[in-house]
Amino acid sequence: MARKKFYITDEEQANTKFSGWNVAKYIRLSRFDNDDVESYSVDNQRKLINSFIDEHEEFLSAEDFVDDDWTGTNFNRPSFQRMMEQIRQGNINCIILKDLSRFGRNYIEAGRLLEEVLPTYGCRVISIIDDVDSFKDEEATMSLMVRIKNLIHDQNSMDTSKKVRESKNLMRREGKNISPPPFGYIKDPNDKYKLIIDKEAAIVVKMIFEFYVKGLGVIRVAQKLNKLGIVTRNDYKKTGSIYKNDKYLYSKKGWDPNSIRAMLSNKTYMGTLDQRRKTTRNYKDRKEIKLEDKDHIIVHNNHEPIITKEIFEKIQYEFKNRCINTSKFNDKIYPFSGMLRCADCGSPMIRNSALKKEHLYVYYKCKAFNRRGMEACSRSHSIPHPVLTDIVIQTLNTHIKSLVDIRKSIESINNNNKKIQQLSIDYSKLINEKVKQRDDIKLAKTNAHMRYFDLLSDDDNSIAITKEDLANMINALDKKLEVLNDQISSLEIEKQSEEDILNNDLSWLDVLLKHGNITKLTREITTEFIDFIYISAEKKVKIDLKYRNEFDKLVKYKEKYSLELYLEGQYR
Repeated sequence: MARKKFYITDEEQANTKFSGWNVAKYIRLSRFDNDDVESYSVDNQRKLINSFIDEHEEFLSAEDFVDDDWTGTNFNRPSFQRMMEQIRQGNINCIILKDLSRFGRNYIEAGRLLEEVLPTYGCRVISIIDDVDSFKDEEATMSLMVRIKNLIHDQNSMDTSKKVRESKNLMRREGKNISPPPFGYIKDPNDKYKLIIDKEAAIVVKMIFEFYVKGLGVIRVAQKLNKLGIVTRNDYKKTGSIYKNDKYLYSKKGWDPNSIRAMLSNKTYMGTLDQRRKTTRNYKDRKEIKLEDKDHIIVHNNHEPIITKEIFEKIQYEFKNRCINTSKFNDKIYPFSGMLRCADCGSPMIRNSALKKEHLYVYYKCKAFNRRGMEACSRSHSIPHPVLTDIVIQTLNTHIKSLVDIRKSIESINNNNKKIQQLSIDYSKLINEKVKQRDDIKLAKTNAHMRYFDLLSDDDNSIAITKEDLANMINALDKKLEVLNDQISSLEIEKQSEEDILNNDLSWLDVLLKHGNITKLTREITTEFIDFIYISAEKKVKIDLKYRNEFDKLVKYKEKYSLELYLEGQYR
């Protein structure tokens, strides 16, 4: 919010006549500023100010202006703004405070108001503890001591802000939830930092994920929930029931697609605590900034999940890689929706149907050629739905057979070869080395920032290194940090993948093998097995299967250790 300014015209100043002191008792308390609850409580501040007023006869009237739980670094506080408006209108000409820290903890803005704005309106300022009275000494609020105190209050606020941030981040790393629980969870009555499942609300959460997996988009899911009479999170808090009834007045808004998408993207539902997704620029600027995923504080397996990891990751893949548009006349999602691509121009293939000899003929054709002809794609081509379906079923069954064989081989290798008890390389050592490099670069970046700010306030042009050089250095360090973060992430994924193979923990393989021999294609099957299907003008079909990297790793693992077992006479 922009800083509000107050002005007084010459005419207003001429018409102002002193008739006595009309007092604003200004009281402020902030948990964010780490104010001591006892000595700085609203009641204690009010008692101190009332006692002061009772001891002096010159005060005609007094009104309370209280900002409870408002930080002193920001002057856009409701009661403070109301008080300033009363001063501008001439209704108040004296402010009494417990001490100057109650006025504000922003050194620059506090100084501007005390030294420039309030004297313009002839407003008296009394700080009881600081023994400051601008009526008895017109330069009291401009004294060196007041300026030093304002600076100290500002510095204290900055230090407190840092401590609060560090404390919160430590709690986040320990797996303590310090944010409001998402819909479907509540705080544990015995531990306010622990999440437990709200069984009734969890029913709705599961319903939302199931609807989406079955092919409904976020708009259709929201519409379905509203149609079923299921209440939103806010209404559920008020009523305690997930279904609407005649006893309460509910929000007219209902479920909307954005809230559905946010829920489907919330890692909390798979048992992962994902915090510090936003931050602020500094202790004075409270505007929130979204952080990149790599800067989040994430704790895996932190609480009981509502949704399995496999379903959650499957939906995130759908969000990232596929856009599914349904007809305005038909919201059905077909097995191949969003997957088909023209092998010649890369355009999506669209589903068409025609009635031939009283039979419905369904086929897929290049969308680009259909719309713009040969300027978009070399030639028109299509493929019948039954032909494509047979090809896909045959390919998937062949793939499933390969998966069954590789699974048996891996289990046999791990059971027979007692030497396979450690990873192929020391991932932990490599990760620690990368982390140390990252920490060193972060330190170098901090030092560069400090030097940069020194130069910003230094007008000496004789300094060898320029501000531009330092800015370039910081940018270079940022790029190195980005590379190291990617390397650390890749090593952690590889380490986990190899550990899973050693422990026969191949959850992705279990997801695929549960289908057995496929005789009929469903949306669930195609989304679990297939990324994209490319169709050429010659009706050649190329299927990009999911989990190719994982499958290739299993093949390499089998080739490596089966040879060792064969040479030892153990592998049969």
